[in-house]
Amino acid sequence: MSDDDVLSGTEPTAVLIINPWESLCGRCGVPVLLSATHHTDESGVGPPEGCGARFTETGTEYANITIERLRQLRPDLPVVGGGVV
Repeated sequence: MSDDDVLSGTEPTAVLIINPWESLCGRCGVPVLLSATHHTDESGVGPPEGCGARFTETGTEYANITIERLRQLRPDLPVVGGGVV
């Protein structure tokens, strides 16, 4: 969490970016587990902390991943815009 987030008292949010081989935090770009609700750790790496953002929607960097597929993978989150971020 950044100093600005702490000072403002707001919870940081991010898009969960779902790509063919990995998922990324849209706030900091670091890999994260597809099932994560918050970016609290770094997927595939030991205990380093994530940026703390809560995932509020999904998107992808690949046009061949459809909105329907994003909804199947994370039905609990809405899809950002047309799906591609």
